[in-house]
Amino acid sequence: MTEHTYEKIYREFGKNLPWCLEGVPKFFKSLIESKWVKPCKTLDMGCGIGDYANYLALNGFEVLAVDISETAIDLAKKKYTSTKNLQFKIYDIFKLKDVKEKYDFVYEISILHNIEPKKRAEYIKNICSVLNKGGKLLVCSFSKDDLLFQGKESLYFPDLDNTVYPLEKYDFQKLFGEYFKIEKVEKVYMGRKGKRKRERWLCLMEKK
Repeated sequence: MTEHTYEKIYREFGKNLPWCLEGVPKFFKSLIESKWVKPCKTLDMGCGIGDYANYLALNGFEVLAVDISETAIDLAKKKYTSTKNLQFKIYDIFKLKDVKEKYDFVYEISILHNIEPKKRAEYIKNICSVLNKGGKLLVCSFSKDDLLFQGKESLYFPDLDNTVYPLEKYDFQKLFGEYFKIEKVEKVYMGRKGKRKRERWLCLMEKK
């Protein structure tokens, strides 16, 4: 999605976007409770209305949450005005090389599958530029195995004017293996309450 597209859909749908209605899923809470990553300086890439970032901040993490949509950031700031150790900023995730600070934990939920395959290498280099050596990376993206995609390379959603590029399990090693130790790739399920949950890949990594 382009900057214009993200801003347009947040202006039109706001908090009623599907991913804004999901809340923080059980798998994410369980992962944090397991201490896979301990409270540290954290970057949320593509934070939307800030639910994940708020959850982490309440659990001791120092979080900078960024999104390219001004409307999304405004909604997040209004929703979580009193949470400590949490900042929201408008930022292009393809320009992270300009960020002066480094982080020990970077995560993104439902961002990679929105990026054209030819642009993914640049995206991953941007992540590397802000993550400390030994830092943790979490990526959660649509799986090609989900019934919605049925193995397709891409799928266009006309209501959001957006094309999604779901992934296969081996894609994570191919994309991230040069820079990261892949600790785990497993299926998780996310979705709105009362709706069928979609299959996604959860990939946990550590920067080499």
